[in-house]
Amino acid sequence: MSVLSPYVRAELRRALGPRHLALITLGAVIAVVDAALTPRLPTFALEFLRTSLRLDTMADLILVNDYLGQYIIVLFAGAFELLRVHVGPAESRELDLYLAKPIGRAHFLAARSAPALASTFVLGLALSVANALTLRLWLGDAALVPVLTAGAAITAFAVVLLAALNLAFLWLREVEHAVLLASAAAILPLLPTSVLIYRPDVFAGRDLSLAAAFPASLLWHGGVSPANAALALAGALGLASALIAVAAWRLDRKPDL
Repeated sequence: MSVLSPYVRAELRRALGPRHLALITLGAVIAVVDAALTPRLPTFALEFLRTSLRLDTMADLILVNDYLGQYIIVLFAGAFELLRVHVGPAESRELDLYLAKPIGRAHFLAARSAPALASTFVLGLALSVANALTLRLWLGDAALVPVLTAGAAITAFAVVLLAALNLAFLWLREVEHAVLLASAAAILPLLPTSVLIYRPDVFAGRDLSLAAAFPASLLWHGGVSPANAALALAGALGLASALIAVAAWRLDRKPDL
């Protein structure tokens, strides 16, 4: 424990840094640019998006782009943080050196994975606040709570997806392959939205679920309630912790990884 604790503290200190402040700033800039440019789109384009995504107002059209931007930023920021856990050291042939430290294979993976996911969790919540405040200042009448709760739901989903990717990364030894896998995992939840936009007849007569048009579906039926957002965050933390434990167990039991 005397060896592990300083290492864990070092990883926690590294977990948050200026790069996250830059990403939060990027999220706020995206919100401003989106709020400024979306109303200027041609009328037919706005009507097409509003009808296909089943949105009601101009604010909804602005928010759906902000939610998408938050999802992409959080997911890829977290994915690149997780490259330090296994894939990056494996590709640079440094993994054996790291695993030779007297902290144990499982402890090494957990000590690197948990802070990376925790920083992603904080980043997602900070982006939610930045988006809400930016839109409130820019639009004047934007409600804060719906933006915050939707951002919390996006953060929860991204953290769980990243924890699953962290487990899958154990079977990879090249950063390029890990980035491709992360890209595929990021795009997969968005595919039903593409189908809804370009082939709405596929969903004709059906009750659409939350996954049918992510992230536009977060704006349906009054958005995400605070209670559901809190449950999503708590569930995401629990599931991500379980996935980290599985990944740590897998690396500890399989020396060939």
